Amino acid sequence: MSVPRATNVVALSLSALLAGCASRPPAPDVVATSTLGEVRRVDLDAYVLTQPENRRGPGAGQDLKTWRRSLLEEMLFFRALEAEGRKNGVLDRPEVKTWLKDQVDSLLVEEIKRRHIAEAVKVTDDDVRAFYDSHPKEVSHSGQIRLRNIFRRVPRDAPAAVRDAVRREMQDLRRQIREGANFEEMARLHSDSETAPQGGLIGRLNHGDLGRSVEAIVWKLKEGEVSEVVGTPVGFQIFKLENHIPPFKMDFAEALPRLRKRLVWEATERSLEEQVFELVRSSGASFRPEAAADPDPGSLVFSLGEDRLTRADWEKTFTARSFPAQREAPPRDQLVAYVGDRLRLWEAHRLKLEAEPDIASRIEDLKRGAAIRTAREDREKVAVSEADLKAFYEANKPRFTTPKLHHLRLLTLPFPESGVDYGVFERLQKLAAEIRAGGRPFADAARELSSDVTASRGGDAGFVRLDALGEWAGPRAYAQMEKVGVGEVSEPILVERYDRSLLTYRREGYMLLVVEEVHEPQQRPFDEAREAVRREHAARNAATLHETVQRGVLASIRARIYDRSL
Repeated sequence: MSVPRATNVVALSLSALLAGCASRPPAPDVVATSTLGEVRRVDLDAYVLTQPENRRGPGAGQDLKTWRRSLLEEMLFFRALEAEGRKNGVLDRPEVKTWLKDQVDSLLVEEIKRRHIAEAVKVTDDDVRAFYDSHPKEVSHSGQIRLRNIFRRVPRDAPAAVRDAVRREMQDLRRQIREGANFEEMARLHSDSETAPQGGLIGRLNHGDLGRSVEAIVWKLKEGEVSEVVGTPVGFQIFKLENHIPPFKMDFAEALPRLRKRLVWEATERSLEEQVFELVRSSGASFRPEAAADPDPGSLVFSLGEDRLTRADWEKTFTARSFPAQREAPPRDQLVAYVGDRLRLWEAHRLKLEAEPDIASRIEDLKRGAAIRTAREDREKVAVSEADLKAFYEANKPRFTTPKLHHLRLLTLPFPESGVDYGVFERLQKLAAEIRAGGRPFADAARELSSDVTASRGGDAGFVRLDALGEWAGPRAYAQMEKVGVGEVSEPILVERYDRSLLTYRREGYMLLVVEEVHEPQQRPFDEAREAVRREHAARNAATLHETVQRGVLASIRARIYDRSL
């Protein structure tokens, strides 16, 4: 059957169904009856208390009785779905059993982590104060500037005539700006810097962030003033000072929560890694992180009883992770975390956490949720006809295509710890020219030089969605990648990682890319895309589909609500 529209007729029919008169009046405190039994006012009150804070009272424009009735209908609906799901054996379905096992394992692992952190990680106000006093740059600055720039790159070994020509071009740009041309627009049109799309905006800079010769010029500029053409070993720049930011120091009371959060996070990361090796010792396990780099795929990385992890097992697990996830942390750290969770699960079973009342209750909640969700999905599948799904597919075909994928090789070079170094750019620029000229295979260069996790595979990252590349390397990398054709080696592309604590992108280095193959989007046939079509249809028609399913479920248990008792 097709999903009906949510109309007043639907609402009235549901109300009529629920408010039908029982053959014998119930007790005064009974608010509903069904084939599942009676619901008393105290049961509804208890259900209200299980709701998030923002649902424990009427919403805007909703009176008390209407709000309580809606929660009661929801309560009956979920109880009926749980009973239906358990009766139909949904918890024994292979996919549900797998999901439940994963959820229970995760619950146990997180509980072991929580208990360890509660015991081992202590950060006092004195600890925060000591950090505050010893790291002034974290909470203060001696004055900052916001700059824009226009940059024209010239190789270090370029002939003098080339440098002179670029200098003259930059002097002409400066003249146009002095005569009224918009600096931001000129930066977008003419700058070689990664800041060009942002109108040349570099952002806030502290004393010492730039080279001495440049600092001597830009810090003397007045707000809105444009510098002379500044020569550097790698090209020429014109700067515009947006504004001076006066010195600032955050007082301790204001810095305390932010610094405490940071110190707790750092202490937690250290402590969790220490816990892994403590569990290795106490369990008698064998853990050899270095074996992950062995040439033999059968090399044993981890073993504890029958739980074994070979190099090939770990490689399969690691490569199954998303493109950005593989680069969230160094591979060794990810391996330690993965093995650590297996050891924590062992510890949870050793301690018989599943039998503890609170944990057992949470596991039962997971089962209850799985029964409700699966029974609801079963009902939704019946509520929507095959013809309706096919019609929805035909009307929304572009949504059901395979993504465009680029088969990439990449080579990354990070900046040194001292900060941004444009020598990295030049090094990769020369390497790109050498590869294009056939003087060096890209794969060999990646094996020798790359800091990326694909280095051992000659930089082969497989087929990658560009949005995944952008999630890892930043939006500017995404924009540059779109311009690289099959068989082409890119120019050096800036890698920027988003720092959530600072709400900005941090420059981490440069990369080269070569596109080996592109898979264009392909229309997925209905039979192949059917489950995706069903999910999208359900999401688009959530309200009406919920109304249809709820009405059918409450009818199946002959639910009656007594408004006078609410």
